[in-house]
Amino acid sequence: MTAIKTSPALKDSEIREFFEYFEIPQSDRIVSAFRDCCAYWNLTGADLDRAMRMAGRYHRTALPSVRRILGIYLREWIAPFDRGFSRRVYYNVPGTITFMYLLRRYLEPEHRESRFENKEDCSVYAGSPDFISMVVLYGLFGRKTRIETGNCRHCAVNLMRAALMEDPAYPPADLQISFGFTCDEATRQDAMTKAAGEDLLRIFVMNPVRSEKSPAYIEQVLRRALSEIQSKFGLPAMQPAEMTEIYRVYKSARFRLAVKVHQIIDHVSRCGKFRITNNDIVFLESLLITSFQCGMEYIEETLSALLKEIKEDTAADVRAVRNRFCVYYTPICNPDYGEVMEENGIALLDHTAFSNNALVTGIRDPCKDASLEAMGMLIAGQAVKEGEKIADLILRKKLDGFVSGMFAFDRWMGMQQHQLKTIIEDRTGKRVFLYDTDFWNQESFSRDRMETAVETLSYML
Repeated sequence: MTAIKTSPALKDSEIREFFEYFEIPQSDRIVSAFRDCCAYWNLTGADLDRAMRMAGRYHRTALPSVRRILGIYLREWIAPFDRGFSRRVYYNVPGTITFMYLLRRYLEPEHRESRFENKEDCSVYAGSPDFISMVVLYGLFGRKTRIETGNCRHCAVNLMRAALMEDPAYPPADLQISFGFTCDEATRQDAMTKAAGEDLLRIFVMNPVRSEKSPAYIEQVLRRALSEIQSKFGLPAMQPAEMTEIYRVYKSARFRLAVKVHQIIDHVSRCGKFRITNNDIVFLESLLITSFQCGMEYIEETLSALLKEIKEDTAADVRAVRNRFCVYYTPICNPDYGEVMEENGIALLDHTAFSNNALVTGIRDPCKDASLEAMGMLIAGQAVKEGEKIADLILRKKLDGFVSGMFAFDRWMGMQQHQLKTIIEDRTGKRVFLYDTDFWNQESFSRDRMETAVETLSYML
């Protein structure tokens, strides 16, 4: 992918309207980064207008906190172009998010006492620009064309990461961490581009065999990674007690985010109304699988405000929830998917792929806890255990079934979804709706075809 630098300059009024709509704090620093970001992606004022119109269609933007949540993703998309960052750490999802917040703190040159909850407080960027770029460009700006690069045949987010790494115009990383818990393509692709530059430190965190020994293996990989990072950047060793205390702060904050997200989803489930949309729900769930430079404190405040707003919401012009399903992962890059389900009264509630038991108590060692966090995701485990836990969730919450099929293209998950279907149906007697589609790409997606399938499912229910 080649950077395009010929797009017309955005007007101040266009930027101001866009920032106000998505409740993005305005400053010279972020506006400058936004201009660079839009120039890189060749976005115009018409594109900004389309994004606002799409948000109004697919999201419950009548609620200010919904617009603020979309703004969090937009701010993260802009962040790599912020010249205020002295170091950049790029990593792919899913990884160990608490550990990445800790690493961001560790890489800060001065090790200040501040918790770095706001971007301006820390000069280190640590995030997943490939994932965020896919979400923003395809999920919010409505792009549909496939990314052209030869590094991966299967997964568009891998294509995006390769494209950004190959393009010298995109802000380069100082440290690239490639997690391979669920995808063998991601780490293989990053290994192929290892010769891109001597200055870039690449760390590969693989899970070669899914077994009970996996957490111990990942723990050792993370320890070696810290040692490599310390040596590469000439950092002082962080004392174990200090590291554990800082890690515990971030772990507790992430736990509170998970609680807030599930309180919001449970309220939608109980009230029987789409107080927020299916697309809002997947944006909420995805807050838990990558780090954001705005900080978890800001996200927690936004989620608390959203919970209050939906509890007080009395609007009558919202659809009724007729059936409640858990879902593997609603395609966040294809808002039509969630909308078609919603039009048929089907709420896609708990997302199971990255479901995790983020316990706070008993943290003695960040590397050990981070490995347990990573391998505690359902998607990182064995199919039988994953299916049993999804079945238990359906029975406990009295849901109507399970929706999957969005990773049919993937060699690992594409095979596993059929195993999950058998396990869940046998244990619950509930319906599993498998609709084969591509989680990332919309080129082969037919809304008409999906509407026919979902209308049939709704009739059968």
